[in-house]
Amino acid sequence: MTTAAETTVGGNLAAPAVIAPPAPPTATIDLPDGLSGPGASFLTGQNGKERLAWASYAPAMAGGAGYVTGLSWAPYANRGHRDRGIASAIASEQFLADPTLRAICDTILTNAVGEGLVLTSRVDAALTGMTPEEAKAVSHQIETAWTRYATNPLECDATGRYTVFEIAEQAMLSWLLSGEYLVAHDVARARGATFHTKAMLLDSRMIAADQTKTADGGSIYQGVEFDQRGLFTALHLRRVPLGSTVQSGEVKRVPVFTKWGRKKLSFYFETLFPGMVRGASPLLAALTPVQEKSMLNELSVGAQSLANAFAMVVQSAAPANVALAGLETAPEPTDRNAIAEALITLREAWYSGENGAKIRADASQVVHTAPGDELKFVTSPKTGPDYTAFQKSLTKSAARGAGVSYSDAAGDWSESSFASARLEAALPHRLTLRRRRSVAARLMQDIFESWLEEAVTIGVVTLPPHAKHFWDERSGYTQTKWRGAGQVSSDRKKDADAVTLELSNHLITLEDALAERGLDLETTIAQIAAEKKMLEAAGLTPAYFTSTNARVNTDVADYADEDGADTERTEGNNK
Repeated sequence: MTTAAETTVGGNLAAPAVIAPPAPPTATIDLPDGLSGPGASFLTGQNGKERLAWASYAPAMAGGAGYVTGLSWAPYANRGHRDRGIASAIASEQFLADPTLRAICDTILTNAVGEGLVLTSRVDAALTGMTPEEAKAVSHQIETAWTRYATNPLECDATGRYTVFEIAEQAMLSWLLSGEYLVAHDVARARGATFHTKAMLLDSRMIAADQTKTADGGSIYQGVEFDQRGLFTALHLRRVPLGSTVQSGEVKRVPVFTKWGRKKLSFYFETLFPGMVRGASPLLAALTPVQEKSMLNELSVGAQSLANAFAMVVQSAAPANVALAGLETAPEPTDRNAIAEALITLREAWYSGENGAKIRADASQVVHTAPGDELKFVTSPKTGPDYTAFQKSLTKSAARGAGVSYSDAAGDWSESSFASARLEAALPHRLTLRRRRSVAARLMQDIFESWLEEAVTIGVVTLPPHAKHFWDERSGYTQTKWRGAGQVSSDRKKDADAVTLELSNHLITLEDALAERGLDLETTIAQIAAEKKMLEAAGLTPAYFTSTNARVNTDVADYADEDGADTERTEGNNK
């Protein structure tokens, strides 16, 4: 088996040691020491019993149809999170039905992908044998042609429905819910399209998880194939026709690369520990508090409904059948008790017959009960004051487990100030940048490299005659940066003043400042120059081109917190 990633060892370098493939996994679940049964699952509490929040999923925990028994904690390459399957199913249901998880997912997708990642091509002049000016010109060709390709579904999508940005967004959602995304890179003709390079998002459940075996040339674990060195070489897939929910019984081996190095599959998941071959949803830690919050809301709604209703209780010395007969709209026969015959006869006569007393829950009804009977109304207490704090605590736990801020997950900024909002958004923004780079930008880079290979081949992107061939220096031509939207600001003026102060003191560069906003330095400068030229031609000069000596206001008052801090007292304390 030959792959594009194989290398030839020469010179004085010794060949790498061959790692013996591990034994295939068993059908049982191997648990860490000290754990047994469902105690290892996120569906259980500290005592090993199922959580109340997941009571409806108890059959799956007990080894029912919903439980994926092919995953193991064994210390081999077949390691995978034991809750991967059921967590994916639960996350998918909650994404559709639960507003908290939907808000969390939408926040992650919007922050990481937004309206799409912008390509900044950085062709390496030294590696490709070009001058810096020539490399910059080629980069501009690449960026222009890529924009036309990436925004046209007929060009980039195998189904002709989605742009590259939408494919990346769907892939990231797949990763959020299932822990994995799978994209196939194909070559296909489309009427009216210039390029044949196509991408298609696939369901990772197409991977034949039952395919596990060890051979002399490599190993297959849960449909993922590796060679003797542990290099990922192929996937074993079951075909699912578009629009169908039935898998084909035939398993097809699909290599990751073609023989000349073109990528055929993009398969990504977050590695939680070495040797992991299948992914688990990154929302795993958020599922339980989201479900508990949903239960709390449902029970609270029921309690509020009861609080607005009432219950009637009849306290009577008469037998139950006689006392309750008075609540009926029609008389019913009663049994007589020989011991209390006189009492029974009295109440039977009192509540029986057409003219008998009737007890109805009617504001216009006045009831005269029999001697010794009492009519009592019982109401349910309303939700206590701890409800809001408890609900907020669950939302915070869910947001923290998913890596977003509480305010974004709950839509509640009532207690946020400028300083607290910045601190609250700082870590989630860094997580956004990491997820953008690891998930969305990785996929777009894979699509970009396949497209650029074709673009150079058919002459859409032309290279100088003396430049190295694309296949001789592929890495030099595919150097890129993917930029997305910057962090949302709670006070743009204060942020702008801070950036201006940092620039004036040479603490950051203009490129860094623009990158934080998701902007490219060269593109921004070119646009500003073009705008200035247009305005000057029209006889207009905007203020931001002339106020170069504007003083940056760094008074303490400008950075006072929005919660009403006393500026004069603050200045006095700082002296």
